[in-house]
Amino acid sequence: MCIIIYRPVDATIPEAGLRYYHKANSDSWGLMWAAGGHLQIQTGEGNYASFHKALRLARGAVVVHLRTATT
Repeated sequence: MCIIIYRPVDATIPEAGLRYYHKANSDSWGLMWAAGGHLQIQTGEGNYASFHKALRLARGAVVVHLRTATT
């Protein structure tokens, strides 16, 4: 099952929660946010460090998708 997290503007997601959910759903991740009147999307596979860096750089309200592979 996937995890969807909504981060409102000027909010933070606790680091422990991010690590926990990423570990449980570490196959791939995606971020979605609005910037300059356009929808921005960034995706990646596994790797907590790249996921965390992308989330830190995303501004405003962000939707996070953490995916686990299913068969």
